[in-house]
Amino acid sequence: VTFTLGGIRFELKHLGPAHAPGDTIMLVRDYGVLFSGDTIYEGRIPFLDSPETDTRNWLKGLDALTALQPPPRYVIPGHGDASNDISAAVSTTRDYIQYVRDAMQRAVDDFIAFDQAYENTDWSAYQDMPAFDASNRGNAYRIYLELEADSFLAMLPPAMPTRQRNGALSIRTADIHIEAAETTETGKLCPSRS
Repeated sequence: VTFTLGGIRFELKHLGPAHAPGDTIMLVRDYGVLFSGDTIYEGRIPFLDSPETDTRNWLKGLDALTALQPPPRYVIPGHGDASNDISAAVSTTRDYIQYVRDAMQRAVDDFIAFDQAYENTDWSAYQDMPAFDASNRGNAYRIYLELEADSFLAMLPPAMPTRQRNGALSIRTADIHIEAAETTETGKLCPSRS
């Protein structure tokens, strides 16, 4: 969406779902300014522990921001300080999301339980950042579940109907019904109450 106000052109681009379904950035090309909203967290751990967060799409959106031409002169992130370097502004968020996804993917691939995977992961590059204690374990767990569901779905025959809603996975056939809709704080799956 592009509009002009007071002779200044504004561009809105939807990048969601990423942090949230409605993630939208605003470019003010006349001044070279990008308002990134919560797609960029500068200098702190991003919050990923939401059923509406899509880290795979978030990474694609961050790549799209670094590919903007001409690159913005100034980046105003959703959290943190303004920057005059789009690549540097994006790197903290992108590197963190990719690191957590890679660590949790290895655990899923090797059938390692979440608690052990979390303990075995070297968090030293991020542990001193703001919001680490409040968000990191939940972020890792959310990504672990997402990757575990993806791994399970990849093993199913193509004709098997599946549904994923708010982080819950439901699989139905004539003979079986499997649903994992709730989890405990420690990451143990609870049976669905449906």
